[in-house]
Amino acid sequence: MARTTKQTEAVLTAVVAHTAILHNGKRYDVGDEIALTEDEYHRLAVYVTLKDAKALEKAKAKAKAEANAQALAEQAKAEEAAEVKAEAGAKEK
Repeated sequence: MARTTKQTEAVLTAVVAHTAILHNGKRYDVGDEIALTEDEYHRLAVYVTLKDAKALEKAKAKAKAEANAQALAEQAKAEEAAEVKAEAGAKEK
């Protein structure tokens, strides 16, 4: 059974590029800065440009590192549980 947890998402700063947009009930004019999650950025990529192009790469790297760390922690926990079971089985014999 896979557990899912909400990880903190990186916030990217983007600039409205060609036309005003309405996002989360607020109007942003051309040139306005807007804080977006990576998913929001991908949905609005036609209308905005990243203020710092490296920010997206950093966000992806951070998300990948967090996912890897969580996977390693779960793997270590599973291995520890298997060792405990093996020790308990050896004591019974």
